[in-house]
Amino acid sequence: VLDGWSYFWGAVGGPIYVFAKGFRLLALAMLGVTCAIVGGAFLALTFAVAIFGDPLMSILSIVGIVVVAIAIQSSAAVELVRYGLVRAGWREGYY
Repeated sequence: VLDGWSYFWGAVGGPIYVFAKGFRLLALAMLGVTCAIVGGAFLALTFAVAIFGDPLMSILSIVGIVVVAIAIQSSAAVELVRYGLVRAGWREGYY
């Protein structure tokens, strides 16, 4: 079952979460996605700190970028697991 905890573990674990669900190749794909997210977040953080002269705005932008990066990682991990489950024959639906 993919529920709220899946998003938490996807955010915390990323590729490890996908691998733990039994999808080795999708875990490798998630590793690439995680690297892209980290790279994008690093570029955004560098740009935000360089453009804002005010320390408060820099801190707020850093927190915002980190939160968005974690949310993207979480969603990507759950979607990859969902894709793997559907491909394995599980069906989508409610209880």
